Amino acid sequence: MLFYISILLFVMLFAVVENSDVKIPCSHAILFVVLWTAAGTSRGFSVDYGAYEQMYSHPDEGLTIFLEPVWVWLSETLRSLGFASRAWFMIVSLVIMAFFFHGIKKMSPNFTLSVVIFVASFFYFETLNLMRQFVAISILFAAFPFVVEKKPWKYLVAVLIAAQFHMSAYIMLPLILLVKIRYRDWVLWLLLGITFLFDRQIMGFLFDAAASLLGGARYASYLEMNPGLAATTDVLRLFYNIIAAAILLVADRIRKLDPKYYLYVNAVVISIILYNTFYSYLPAMRVSWYLLSLLVILFPITLRVFSVRSRTPIVIAIVGAFVIASLRGIYGQTDLDYGFDLLLFQ
Repeated sequence: MLFYISILLFVMLFAVVENSDVKIPCSHAILFVVLWTAAGTSRGFSVDYGAYEQMYSHPDEGLTIFLEPVWVWLSETLRSLGFASRAWFMIVSLVIMAFFFHGIKKMSPNFTLSVVIFVASFFYFETLNLMRQFVAISILFAAFPFVVEKKPWKYLVAVLIAAQFHMSAYIMLPLILLVKIRYRDWVLWLLLGITFLFDRQIMGFLFDAAASLLGGARYASYLEMNPGLAATTDVLRLFYNIIAAAILLVADRIRKLDPKYYLYVNAVVISIILYNTFYSYLPAMRVSWYLLSLLVILFPITLRVFSVRSRTPIVIAIVGAFVIASLRGIYGQTDLDYGFDLLLFQ
């Protein structure tokens, strides 16, 4: 909890200074280095951390069969050079932060505000948990401008590259086609309401297909897990749906800023529809994060439709709500051993 609060306060203080008359030299680079090193040196912050450390340190135990070939190659190369698992975590964090920062710089109208949302919304801290998947998510996050600029072949190449790090990236091939459709707002309202109210009933119909796609035997245990694990809480789910409803309420005004912004509206709202649909099955629900990550771009965009005087209270309210939901998720993780590790060599 202290780690989350410390990083969030640092980023928020940085954002306040950046939006004042004080200019910090190399501010983006400073933010990048702090977030990267904090993530790369953290130990035991997440449920999956121990599994990754075990896979790296004890490859003979057979856990590497769950890894994509690129991860096996990376681990073997680092071990042959005498590096400890910490080097693996540092490299993975470097890649994730680099792609997210590149995407934010390219897409966001307010860089530091996007970084604040990235941290406050718990995306940053999930990169310490779902490391393989977040490499794929970060690649496709940075590649989203190809969708906006109508460069499908470049985005296809990005999906193929991302899938080498986590096979779930292939799901973005059909999802991105759904994002490009120009829906009437009432359609998105209807889907949002149905999936929020009847998620378990819908999941009952979809589980067989989802389990088959994701490897049923491997992931079946998640059905018995409390979906409140990690950052996923009922409070956070409710808040996401409130965000989606708020976005739809001002969707016309957002699209008037730039017709291409409908893609960001669709991406975030569809991601929350998916989040609702698969809420009771964690591995499938995580697929929604490929699109939900674009919230860090859509929030500063949406803020522009409000008056200058109202923007600060809105930011405080949204960040505060994210903090409450995230802290509730962290508070329940009493079995984790937090710390930092700087040992790069075996």
